[in-house]
Amino acid sequence: MGRDITLLDLFYGMTGGVEGDCSYRGTCCVLDSIPGVIRYEDFGEWREPDDQRRYESSLILYVDESFPSEAIARKLAIYADSVLNDYFYQGSTSLPENMRTGKDFVGFFRSRFVEADSVMGLKNEDKESLEVFYPYRLAVVLCRIYKTTYILETSVDGNGSCGCPSDAIYATYDSNGIPLKFEDIFIKGSESRVNGLLNERFDKEYEKKNDRKQEPHDSYNLVGDNCALVKEGVLFYYPPYHLGCGAEGQYNLILEYDEIEDLLKENISHGSE
Repeated sequence: MGRDITLLDLFYGMTGGVEGDCSYRGTCCVLDSIPGVIRYEDFGEWREPDDQRRYESSLILYVDESFPSEAIARKLAIYADSVLNDYFYQGSTSLPENMRTGKDFVGFFRSRFVEADSVMGLKNEDKESLEVFYPYRLAVVLCRIYKTTYILETSVDGNGSCGCPSDAIYATYDSNGIPLKFEDIFIKGSESRVNGLLNERFDKEYEKKNDRKQEPHDSYNLVGDNCALVKEGVLFYYPPYHLGCGAEGQYNLILEYDEIEDLLKENISHGSE
């Protein structure tokens, strides 16, 4: 193995020096071998109104078997449900009253997928006469990545490979299951300095992604509650189109603990829970 493989590598289907196939359809999918992760995959066929082409679709879920709390599970489910609604152009379905485990999460999305497929699906006699169009694939990965920090990745791809990153959210939770905000991590009055450091990181990441330096620009306001604790430091995440061009994908900017130690609240220093 040439380097450590991260959850994002697995999610985006990158091999990164790993022997074997790391894609979702691969027989050696690494995510399948992670203890405590539930894998579910299902397929459907549907047609948009007034469209004579047949679409193939599939849903892939990789979900932690358990959640830190019911409140967190429901929040993540609402977010992922909105992605599924966009994917199938369906109205929202009420979440079940209790969603306490990964199995509840998987069960809910299985029912949503089947529901959408039945609404948009084709009658058997129609299938042979219609051209098969692009297979649409939706993938959802929910895993704990550091202490009480969770990531929920959703990816929708119109060519069937699920290799195109979509939105990702990261959140760190306290012992009561409440997500930490900027003000819970950083001391009062630190916004300006943190924003300056984030702008420096963004310029470096831009150059790395685009192989050229960025044009001179005014300082962006990059400070917000879109942050979480990871092993290296405090991560700020900006999904596609939130920062930079959509084709550049998601920007994840990490401020290492050592450089911001004087800006962190005492109980947050060095990733403490």
